[in-house]
Amino acid sequence: ADIWSAISANSTPATLFSLQSFTDGKLVSLADYKGRVVILDFWYPTCGPCREAFPYLQQVAAKTKRSGVKVLAVNVSQEQESEVTPFLKSRGYDFVPLKATEEWASTQYHVHSFPATLIVGPDGRVYFRPRLYNRVEMRTAELEIQELLSHHE
Repeated sequence: ADIWSAISANSTPATLFSLQSFTDGKLVSLADYKGRVVILDFWYPTCGPCREAFPYLQQVAAKTKRSGVKVLAVNVSQEQESEVTPFLKSRGYDFVPLKATEEWASTQYHVHSFPATLIVGPDGRVYFRPRLYNRVEMRTAELEIQELLSHHE
């Protein structure tokens, strides 16, 4: 209980947004996922560390999908927008790809390097910022998500 209390006290409100989806051009809002855990990932197609993290992110997404967890993959490079959908499809990633800018990510979420991953709880607060670069970090993210799900049922 003390650990959860500390984690909860350090959480911050996620900035609400509506961003255009690469999939169908419709606006996707963070509010659409209220009551669910959301993995918010900031990236761009030619980012080497982003590409290295995606297989781990996909595994976390696959393992938590039944619990309603969704990955919103926010591309921050307008110059690389034409590469987003082909890249994700060619590798079988089932993230929701959204359009943004590096400036937007910096201003709204204080993200200055990529990839940057945030785990937003069902209450709309950012609880964790995992670095998905290996199996240990992947497992940590899975446990963080399980913790969020168990405290917000």
